[in-house]
Amino acid sequence: MEKVRTTLTLDPRIRQEMARLKRECEGLSISAMVNAFLGAIVATARTYRGSRLRLAADVQREIEELRRRLEGGARAGEGREAARRPAPRRTRQRPRLYGIFRERMYSPEREEDDAEILRLTAKHLVAQGWEVELRTVESLTGDDRLPVVFAMCEGRQALERLAEWEAQGSVVINRPAGVLNCYRARMVALLAECQLFRFPRSRVVGVRGAGSLRLDPARGLWVKRGDVHFTQPGDVHFVQERAEWEAALARLRREGVTQAIIQEHVPGDLVKFCGVGGGAFFRWFYHDTAIRGYAFPAERLRAGCAEAANRLGLEIYGGDGIITQAGEIYLIDINSWPSFARCREEAALAMAAYIGERAGRAQQA
Repeated sequence: MEKVRTTLTLDPRIRQEMARLKRECEGLSISAMVNAFLGAIVATARTYRGSRLRLAADVQREIEELRRRLEGGARAGEGREAARRPAPRRTRQRPRLYGIFRERMYSPEREEDDAEILRLTAKHLVAQGWEVELRTVESLTGDDRLPVVFAMCEGRQALERLAEWEAQGSVVINRPAGVLNCYRARMVALLAECQLFRFPRSRVVGVRGAGSLRLDPARGLWVKRGDVHFTQPGDVHFVQERAEWEAALARLRREGVTQAIIQEHVPGDLVKFCGVGGGAFFRWFYHDTAIRGYAFPAERLRAGCAEAANRLGLEIYGGDGIITQAGEIYLIDINSWPSFARCREEAALAMAAYIGERAGRAQQA
């Protein structure tokens, strides 16, 4: 077989993929091994479309030329080698996975953070041997359904599409119903039923004719839009006067919002949390430096957040809590798939492990 020399400048992660393929290709024909090696390089680069792993066009052309030259020499030797080679091992082909970015309107001022956590999770899934394609909501079509989808999207139209895929047998993480349960008008009733934490007194109201309101200027109230958590400044208002209350509702009306949440203000330390798999991975941190450091049982926070995620039907989640002076834990918000900006690398590893395990079970089903 002719020896072919060529030079490719490849990212170390693609070299790791090649080493993995070398182990898996034992027993295959030379031609099949060539296809596996070079096809995987291109596929790996395409998985990271738009990232540092993109292969230059001239490198892709060099790969295709190398494929043709190697296959030409391989065919001549395959007949002689076939009698000496053991039968190739039969392996079940792994399904391709979709990752779906969050819509930009639901990532105000966090667009890059949200996109980066999805890309990083995809990178770790590829390292496990999965083929991953990242898509925007706008690029999805009716023929795109895949067995496993991990999605950050929050809009109703996208969630309805994913619900259709789920009904046809796809595994969707997070489930569309769980994401919809994060819409505040639904979330209020569901979190009020949990036992491991306290939930602020809250009421769902229409933004027109919301009725009488007893407002204590000393404590104040929060006025929040009743569907998604945040699309622009002004979706959440702290009010202490009647005029502020009316102005908050008027602004939500102008935005086309039909329902609002009225929630009591709970003084204390604000904490952020994020988790994966009902508590398998969990981190919490203070939102800012203006804290009093009230003592509280951290394990109870972890258990309470897992309870809330399970109640809503979330597998990847984040949110906000308040620690009072008495050490009480209040959950005030929970949402689907945060950006994990403060623990991105370890969170992406945890999510890839969790998604890969779910995908493996789906493959065996």
